Amino acid sequence: METNSVLKNWSLAFLCLALIGVGTFSYLVSGTDKLSVNKLNVQALSEEKTTILTLNPANITVKKGVETFVTINIDTNEDSVSAVEAVLSYNPKFIEVTDITPGLFFEKANVLEQTINQKKGNVTFVLGGIRAKQGKGTVAKIKIKGLQKGRSNLSLEGSQAAAVQKSFNVLKETTAGYIIVD
Repeated sequence: METNSVLKNWSLAFLCLALIGVGTFSYLVSGTDKLSVNKLNVQALSEEKTTILTLNPANITVKKGVETFVTINIDTNEDSVSAVEAVLSYNPKFIEVTDITPGLFFEKANVLEQTINQKKGNVTFVLGGIRAKQGKGTVAKIKIKGLQKGRSNLSLEGSQAAAVQKSFNVLKETTAGYIIVD
């Protein structure tokens, strides 16, 4: 009888441990699934692109032989942008880019690349600030000279923007424009 009582107690203890183990395992498995789902949702939200680059003015008329300025402006929306690679394409037959300088968007801007390729008709201007910034402002100021009568499209296609805690280009859109040389 004593053996049955001991066996019964051990069986009861084993059953309790098994139930606790199954309950803990179920909780951990369902908790892990919930964590994974939340992690995926956070990742999907963080991959939104919100930054916009625009030309100002987008469309302009200039006289042959006269210089004018066009700015590249940024609106970061929710992004904290730390660097911008502005790639401006144009028709070198009608206009010449004579200079490009940093705007006031980045405090103490560091220019990493400043290439004007008049032959190909493109400018690459890479710059960043000491700290990331959120908001609106001027990234670059471009000096352009009219060469001969005609129209040159202006494009920022190929431009990029880097933001804090994001490992992808956060540039959502760019605007195109044109210059008419009169």
